[in-house]
Amino acid sequence: FGAMDDRLDEDTASDVDEYDFDESGWSSPCSEARGEQTYHVLDAEELRRKQREAVERVCNVLSVGEDVAHALLKHCNWDGNVVNDRWFEDHESTRIAVGLVEFEEVETHSNTCGICFDRLDEKELCGVACGHKYCHACWNGYFHAAIERGPHCLTVRCPEPGCSAHVPKSFVENKVHGEHLRRYKSFWNRSLVEECPTLKWCPGPNCQCAVQCTATSTETLDIICDCGHAFCWGCLEEAHRPVLCKTVRRWLAKNSAESENLVWILANSKPCPKCKRPIEKNQGCMHMTCSAPCRHEFCWLCLEPWRKHGEQTGGPYQCNRYIKAKEQGLYEEEEVTRRKAKCSLERYMHYFERWDAHDKARNRAKKDLVELNSKLDSLSSRFASTANQLKFFTDAYLQIIECRRILKWTYAYGYFHFMDSADPTQQEFLEFLQGEAEMSLEKLHHVAETNVEHLLENPSEFNNYRSKLTGLTCVAKDYFDKLVIELEHGFHHLSSRYSESPGTSLGQSSSPSGASTGPSVIAKNSRKLEQLISMGFDLREAQAALEEGNGDMGEATTILLASLTVGDA
Repeated sequence: FGAMDDRLDEDTASDVDEYDFDESGWSSPCSEARGEQTYHVLDAEELRRKQREAVERVCNVLSVGEDVAHALLKHCNWDGNVVNDRWFEDHESTRIAVGLVEFEEVETHSNTCGICFDRLDEKELCGVACGHKYCHACWNGYFHAAIERGPHCLTVRCPEPGCSAHVPKSFVENKVHGEHLRRYKSFWNRSLVEECPTLKWCPGPNCQCAVQCTATSTETLDIICDCGHAFCWGCLEEAHRPVLCKTVRRWLAKNSAESENLVWILANSKPCPKCKRPIEKNQGCMHMTCSAPCRHEFCWLCLEPWRKHGEQTGGPYQCNRYIKAKEQGLYEEEEVTRRKAKCSLERYMHYFERWDAHDKARNRAKKDLVELNSKLDSLSSRFASTANQLKFFTDAYLQIIECRRILKWTYAYGYFHFMDSADPTQQEFLEFLQGEAEMSLEKLHHVAETNVEHLLENPSEFNNYRSKLTGLTCVAKDYFDKLVIELEHGFHHLSSRYSESPGTSLGQSSSPSGASTGPSVIAKNSRKLEQLISMGFDLREAQAALEEGNGDMGEATTILLASLTVGDA
């Protein structure tokens, strides 16, 4: 394997880098960045550095000490510009609001602690700028109690009744020790993230990183932390583009709500006419007996007591009373309510089952990726291959995981978007996009599940496989990127984006050059590209042949075969 063609890395890298479709329906490549990065992940050390820099800037601009700078920044949510504006606009009001009083000497005629009232030597008493003095033990106890109450200890004031003097950070740190000191410093470190609106903690398990976001619009902004956890900046839930945060909240609430149990009960049961407990009938005759202690016997159809029934009412498997009453419209409202409940439940289960299936498939893919990485580490040393040569395996699985996530949330989108007034055309369009996306994803997933060890033993087969998997990964990424964009645009302006004209249909329009550019055409081109890659053709050459053949599969295949013939000659 060590003698594998060195051109492989260069050729594959060239394929990926130059995979850039034109305006006739392709565009957007496998490149990671689509624009300027709008967020930055900060680890614990970077956070401490930013905090130190913020304090130093305030110290230099306002000519104040670090304790005063900490207090001002905490008061202004760690925004240095706000600190400067408020300080120079109204210096006195700002000092009063923060509790920064001028140092003053309070005259006392005794060396008595104001809290425990013990008489002590003067050196055993201390205080802050306001001049009120207490013994070290009382200060320590006062700070311990404040720290136990949580982050409010960062703005603790003098314990003297009526005094609002701020207690400096360095003063507190000099009085507390051990676990309380550790917690106090932790509160200060965390305050930067928890109070600054452009910073948030990563919600990933056991992650200590924070994210700084500079985007002007943060709606459905997906963040990927260095720990690997992907989440939404707006709601801190799992990343969920293309659906909005409010849709995610509604969907998750619906999945966990008891209301769905009530809908099922309404759709599949009837209340006992006597005790009103719900009863489910799954087989047998119409003669029902409620469970103990009720034991009421009644007819399932008309809910009348069973003693009123016999051969004259149709026997145990039908009820003339019910049929006559139904003909008179007596049960019409009840039946309509039950049918609506059943339809609502069936519709919800349709979307939930698919949402749940992709969620489980995504979790399985994440576990498979962990196993794959451990296997690649051992195979890399065994076959003397580089990490870069095997990276396409993990790239494929990362794309599979992302595609599963997107597909999962398209079903939550569809459930709420078409709940009330479903437009059949729009709904068919979404289902078409979902179907094409699933087809592209399943092809990629199927190819990615190939035995890695077997491929590494055959360099020629490995080269072909790598080119094929890399191409399918790019195709899947391109299609899913477009799917996200379509759903984020919504369906209201579909006609303006893809105006209908002779020879085109919904989701398909004509560009100035005459080429169709709608999503349906994009999907068809993606399928054709996948087929050519599966036939063993190079990604870049397949895309060029499709363009030269105006999207015709036969023409593209002829062009590719002709190029092979020329090459052989």
